[in-house]
Amino acid sequence: MQYRVENNLTIGEACKLAGYSEAGWYLAMKRPHVAQELENMVAAYIAKASARREYMKARAYHLAEELLETAETKAEKWKGVEFWTREGPKAGAQVVVNVESPGYAYRRPGERLVDVTPMPTDAQSDGQDDESPQNKGDDA
Repeated sequence: MQYRVENNLTIGEACKLAGYSEAGWYLAMKRPHVAQELENMVAAYIAKASARREYMKARAYHLAEELLETAETKAEKWKGVEFWTREGPKAGAQVVVNVESPGYAYRRPGERLVDVTPMPTDAQSDGQDDESPQNKGDDA
């Protein structure tokens, strides 16, 4: 499990390194306490990575401060200034969709799209019904 969590290996690769078969992995994962242990290992790994991230962030600020104070060239000092004056991540690109334009239809999942075409009225038709004997052919 450690190979799988810490080295981001596939189940097959992790089992091969550990000397177990993949079938053994799947059988072990059926046991609640083993599956729980894997979840605990993943949670601990994430917590460790998050703590490490915070430490590295603090260290980066310390190094930027050092760079700003001890840099010999203007370019090096500018890097320190950029680091200290930058803002958080900017918002992504905005997309504008004009839903009023013809030909655009948004269908929600599970929703049926219905095409509504007007039926010809009696005034618009040529006076013949589809059910009239003239339209039925020889069968009538």
